[in-house]
Amino acid sequence: MKEEKISIIIDIVVGIVTILVLGCVILMIPYKKAADRDAKEAVIIDDYLEEQENADVPNLGEDTADNLLTTDSESLSGITENTNNFKGATVKKEPYYKGTIDSILVIEKINLEKAIIRGTENDYNLSRYLFVTADQTSVLGTDNYVIYGHCSQTYGHSFNRLEELAVGDSFQLIQGEVTYDYTVTSIQLELRANAAPLLVTDSNTVQLVSCEKKLVEGYPEKRLIVVTAEKSDS
Repeated sequence: MKEEKISIIIDIVVGIVTILVLGCVILMIPYKKAADRDAKEAVIIDDYLEEQENADVPNLGEDTADNLLTTDSESLSGITENTNNFKGATVKKEPYYKGTIDSILVIEKINLEKAIIRGTENDYNLSRYLFVTADQTSVLGTDNYVIYGHCSQTYGHSFNRLEELAVGDSFQLIQGEVTYDYTVTSIQLELRANAAPLLVTDSNTVQLVSCEKKLVEGYPEKRLIVVTAEKSDS
């Protein structure tokens, strides 16, 4: 009888440990995916900044940029077409992003550095937790420059920490060899259907737009966070 009790206790302990291990593995999956995406984007950013520093390297056009990066880690920084041979056929891999890099966003307070993609495939890029410009014509440093990005549920990934920004905080946007400094002047929360008027400032501003992390009681959907910043005095 005593041996049976010991065996039962051991089985229970083993079961609990197994459940805990499996739970930890499941919880870590999103963080692993986020880390993989961040690693690929770090290559995008490094290549962009290096390209701007090297006057001998020409800027890439949109046609070339579509093939700039693939999910193949060995060719992340190459511009040649990625292919796999399968039974004599050549299969082109999906580009990691579609469009061109318009700028690099740096927010030190929330440890964020992201490439801003400009193009006609915003849904494609946003699905990979990349940031995009809201339109094709706004000029950084002149117009209202709107940046869209998803709010990941993984801590520190994408705009997950956007809610931590406060009025008076600063961030930078790097475009070519120029760094633009901006200071946050307002943070507004609004339902998507009512947010459009907030995105019209008619001035040299930058707006960071994402969703709240959680649905707030009393609202039918997650509200948009609209962080507006004005150019800092130099």
